[in-house]
Amino acid sequence: MTHQKACPFCSPHTDPHQNIIFENRTCYFLQHDKEQDVLEGCGVIVPKAHHSDAFHLTAEEWKDTYALLQKAKDYLDKKFSPDGYTLGWNVGEASNQTILHSHLHIIPRYNDEPYAGKGLRHWLKQPDNKRGVVNKLKTHSATVCFLSYCIFGGLLLTSRTSRRNTNTGIPTIRPQTPKKCSEKIRTMNV
Repeated sequence: MTHQKACPFCSPHTDPHQNIIFENRTCYFLQHDKEQDVLEGCGVIVPKAHHSDAFHLTAEEWKDTYALLQKAKDYLDKKFSPDGYTLGWNVGEASNQTILHSHLHIIPRYNDEPYAGKGLRHWLKQPDNKRGVVNKLKTHSATVCFLSYCIFGGLLLTSRTSRRNTNTGIPTIRPQTPKKCSEKIRTMNV
């Protein structure tokens, strides 16, 4: 079985705040004391062997993950009575995987929480998350600065796009100093 010394999931026994709620031959169901404040009842299922993500789990680890998921649900239902669950794996930096050891998040959800009804996809499918939006805004920002600099010689306070209004899609503008504007123009290929 492979382990990495600095990985918190390879050695859950070394963290006094990490609780091994259940385990089977290949996996743990863990709950960390410091994660219980906002996400009451949350936990993770991790393989005992170090795998960077779920795509590298063995058939036995998948089977054991499933078994612990069912056991964890029974436990959480009895202890916390949640109204639903959010389950998920983050894989890679783009999805915010901060611990490079495969872990399935099990997050009980409650009707009285502020974000009730908003699951994983809610945040991902927002218009501001569309690929290319950031690059378009950067291009628009550089264009506004370039035009302002050319027209006014960089002497006036210019503005740049900071983000689009999510209701209208129209860029909102915020002030930018002439210095920042001229620095941006120097880096442009015009």
